[in-house]
Amino acid sequence: MERPLDANAAWTPADAFAALDALRAFLPRVAALEQPFPVDVVDSPGGDVDAWARAVAAWRDAGVLVVADESARDARDVVRLASMRLCHGVNLKVEKAGGARGVLCASRVASELGLRTWLGIMVSTGLGCSATAALLAATAAGGGDDAFSDLDGDLLATECSRARFEGGVEWVGDGLGLALSRGPGHGVVERRRPGAGRTSVV
Repeated sequence: MERPLDANAAWTPADAFAALDALRAFLPRVAALEQPFPVDVVDSPGGDVDAWARAVAAWRDAGVLVVADESARDARDVVRLASMRLCHGVNLKVEKAGGARGVLCASRVASELGLRTWLGIMVSTGLGCSATAALLAATAAGGGDDAFSDLDGDLLATECSRARFEGGVEWVGDGLGLALSRGPGHGVVERRRPGAGRTSVV
């Protein structure tokens, strides 16, 4: 199965070329290279932008998409990243885009600029994951049929925060896929606490 490779904004252009050479035998298993360049590359472009564009193109020629994450906060960033030729897709998150509307706007812009949409999430509760998952169909429509997602934020949360809600999206297929809830709202129910009133649905 293909997996993303996350550089976490830690590489230089030289690192990107070196990693490409070192990992070439494993590239058929790499779905995408995430955020190899500095987070602030769109805010303070310098001489490295052209070098980064060449590195990004080399990874694409090798069959791997480069996806911006931390640098892709909203639609303005998407435009700047595309104009600098720094990525082939953007990892959009409700938390950094200013809400669902920001994600949908950035996804639409990405589609218009020929970029793929990757719908992501921060560490979150089941409620947050379900709320973001509800945008999957809309971002696929805005970002093309090849939009994809990585919504494992609730799996990274502490047991205390995960214990507050139940329902919502479910992991299926040995954790390789998501099944959206058929319940009302996001399909998430706040667990009833002793002595509390009726359970709320969100």
